[in-house]
Amino acid sequence: MRARLVYVTLVIILLWSISVFASDESNPDEQSSIKFTGLVGVTALNKYIFRGQEIGNKSVILQPYVSISAAGFTIVSWDSFDSDQHKTQSFYPKEPGSKSLNETDVFISYKKNFDNLVLSCGYNFYGLHYAKDSQEVLASIGYAGFVNPTLTVYREIAAWPNVYVNLSLSRSLPVYKDITLDLGASFGHLTGITDHWKTYDEKTNAYTDSRYNAFQDGQLQAGFTVPITKNLIIQPMTQFWYPLSEDAKKITNGKSYSPHGKVDNTFVYGLNVMYTF
Repeated sequence: MRARLVYVTLVIILLWSISVFASDESNPDEQSSIKFTGLVGVTALNKYIFRGQEIGNKSVILQPYVSISAAGFTIVSWDSFDSDQHKTQSFYPKEPGSKSLNETDVFISYKKNFDNLVLSCGYNFYGLHYAKDSQEVLASIGYAGFVNPTLTVYREIAAWPNVYVNLSLSRSLPVYKDITLDLGASFGHLTGITDHWKTYDEKTNAYTDSRYNAFQDGQLQAGFTVPITKNLIIQPMTQFWYPLSEDAKKITNGKSYSPHGKVDNTFVYGLNVMYTF
């Protein structure tokens, strides 16, 4: 929690400094050449899936967040609250059956548009109460078009060094007035870099085989964006997660091939409520 507050404070100071500097340099008569925008919200889910791996299930997952943007920079403070923690393939709660705010994250990014081309980079901090804190840097390239393809590369630099590559597609279709049908898909590939990622070997009955390197997870998503007022929006949605390769779902002697657990066919449904400002 303390680390998250430090990151939030530093980036808010950074955004404020950029705004002041830009206002002074561009036109002294303009008081706000760069404007801040933001949103606050909460997502309620039946399961918490991260890159195909199940973190929370058999409970209500609440994920509140706050986002602030200015001059191409965005900072997001994000939490995950599990109403009834249970052991999963990728999650080992210290107190099973208890309620817990078990993850506090900070995401910092910068985005630049060149006509329809969208470039971005960023830094993610994952404050995990059930595992080592994780950090990663990322870069992405996208194209604002029919299905908005975006390719993002994540490089974990702290707890479990790896490279995760994700291709995402999305499209929103008008339904009625300002209501839209939102469709999306994503496909991920994970490459382990250190021996932490050694895979299960049935000969040794241990994780002593080559490092994990496989197509990891696929996700299909559908939902609606429903404006209630100018600033208040609700988004009911559903997701289907599934393994992209045999290695991602492989189980031998009750052990997953990946040291972080296997990817299952999983349905997730929920509701996102947000207020923009």
